[in-house]
Amino acid sequence: MKEAPQLKEWPTFTGEGEYDHMSFIKTIDMLQEDYAIPDELITARLHSLFEKSAKRWYYGIRQTNGKNTWSWWKQEIITKWANDAWRYKIENAFENSFFDPDKDKPLTWFLKQVERLNALYPEMSQKMVHMKILKKCGGELEHALRSRTWKKLDIKSPNKPFINKDKSKQAFKPNTSNNNEKGKSHKCGGIGHLANNCLKKEKINEIVETENHNDKEEESDSEKETEDSESSKSDEIYIINSQINNIDIIYEVLDVNSNLPQVGTSDTNLTNIQDAKMYRTKPERGMGYTAGKSSISIVMVDNQEGKANLDTGAYCTCVGKSYLKTIVPDWQEKLMPIQGVKFSSASESMKPLGIIDLTLIFPRPSQCVRIEVEFVVIDNCTSNQFMPGNDYLSIYGIDISNQKERYFTIRDNKRQTFGFLNNKKQMKLKEAEFNQELTEKMKEKLIDLLFKYKNAFATDKEPLGAIIGHEVDIILNVEKPYQPLLRRPAYPDSPRAREALELHIKELMDLAVSRNVGHNEQVEVTTPVTIAWHNGKSRVVGDFRALNTYTIPERYSISRIHETLTQLSQAKFITAMDALKGFHQNVLINNAKKLLRIIVECGIFEYLRMPFGMKNAPSHYQRIINTIFPEELSEGW
Repeated sequence: MKEAPQLKEWPTFTGEGEYDHMSFIKTIDMLQEDYAIPDELITARLHSLFEKSAKRWYYGIRQTNGKNTWSWWKQEIITKWANDAWRYKIENAFENSFFDPDKDKPLTWFLKQVERLNALYPEMSQKMVHMKILKKCGGELEHALRSRTWKKLDIKSPNKPFINKDKSKQAFKPNTSNNNEKGKSHKCGGIGHLANNCLKKEKINEIVETENHNDKEEESDSEKETEDSESSKSDEIYIINSQINNIDIIYEVLDVNSNLPQVGTSDTNLTNIQDAKMYRTKPERGMGYTAGKSSISIVMVDNQEGKANLDTGAYCTCVGKSYLKTIVPDWQEKLMPIQGVKFSSASESMKPLGIIDLTLIFPRPSQCVRIEVEFVVIDNCTSNQFMPGNDYLSIYGIDISNQKERYFTIRDNKRQTFGFLNNKKQMKLKEAEFNQELTEKMKEKLIDLLFKYKNAFATDKEPLGAIIGHEVDIILNVEKPYQPLLRRPAYPDSPRAREALELHIKELMDLAVSRNVGHNEQVEVTTPVTIAWHNGKSRVVGDFRALNTYTIPERYSISRIHETLTQLSQAKFITAMDALKGFHQNVLINNAKKLLRIIVECGIFEYLRMPFGMKNAPSHYQRIINTIFPEELSEGW
């Protein structure tokens, strides 16, 4: 082993703020490799390398698990500090960080963003890191970097000296020009006025022939140019002259308005061309049409589900009569007259019937958006969609993003994005596999059947179902005030169990199975919970023994196993359906929720669905199965 570096040269880790635990681990691994440091020396120095919160965590883990190797400690560090809360904090810090030239130092701000991205995505390439940071630089800076020319052009003329237009030096340079040439415009060459007051516009991209001049004339011309530039304003248009074979090519560089929208014409000189970058992989030759995506969104009209195509290209908002009739049956009573207007499509003329005022609601789990739109009702339109035109798309500022993730926003609200409706064939059925022996027609029928009853399956927005009409109730054989046995404190847990318990509580809250009880709510019954480990996996176990003691039992017989096996003895196909968190799909009534409050060190939480370990839970679940599937269970084989 080489002589190990001093302790002050080792990295430290606090575990607070925007920490980077992976950088801490990689640095120690590098020191171990370079100096051949044994594990014993590394683990012996950990108590000095950890600081603040990390040191308290280290003492607790060391006291519980004793001495271990550096590899074991690395895994514990990753398990502890690479959690969802840390990732959310770093992602939120990066998303809310925008470069401000008045406040931020460029190098410091850039390196901070690089550290955040490297901590979140260690495998991300440098190019992608720079692209993500570039989008946080603001419109003008990002546009300037993306619009820079990719070729190095020599703009200096070999026959003329390059004029340095440094304003700081020009401000103190005395004017040595002749009196006869004062007030000369370098745009038109006239005397008596300056360039900023010149009424004649200079021609852009003009190619003019010039004659050769001697060196003295060139020097005098350069002096006049310098004098004229001193008298012009700071936002003057600069002209770059490049002499090639006695021909001067004049470019007008608009430094101020280069980031604004520009309209090109057929007369535009195609001099500065750059290749556009692709966001996605280009399909094979002849298959480009397969990359097209739908721009159809779900909308609610009069409590009816409809579809709106946001990319029709129409200049006015319209809807077909036949489709409108299916959504709004009494549309004729709401129709307003329209006169003196002609409409036509690419193939035929359209027959307007009138105008109808409708309210469209774009559904979204967190917050919906409502807009008021006037539709022109077309008689001979066969489209089965609402077709918002450019009129209302511009009124409400509806923008469609065709980047890596396709979405649209309303009034440029980037925090509130809306997705598009995918084609059924293109939509991925998560965790679903089709038998390879099925034909395409059979798969098509199966997909149609699944989407017909799509409400029976879990989605990302609604991960768990809710059984309505069979709510769970708990009836106690005691009355208030309840016995002290029903008000129990939290169990003490190890740091490892406490961390696992917090993750499970967060998962239950994300699934809407539980909620956090407020500090001003009255709590009369609390049940402690703990963590049970099996094969390296953890699960929450509630100690409902006290509550079950005072719960009136609900008797319901469960079918015998041999009877079920007898029914399946003659079956050719056996289909098994597993209910995802079946107990948690049973809704509790309000009185029962107050009795199912669990207590942990981080707070008190209330079950909104039926938990495991509760008395009467198995019998209640069996009653629901027998009630919902009576014909299927009684069918003989």
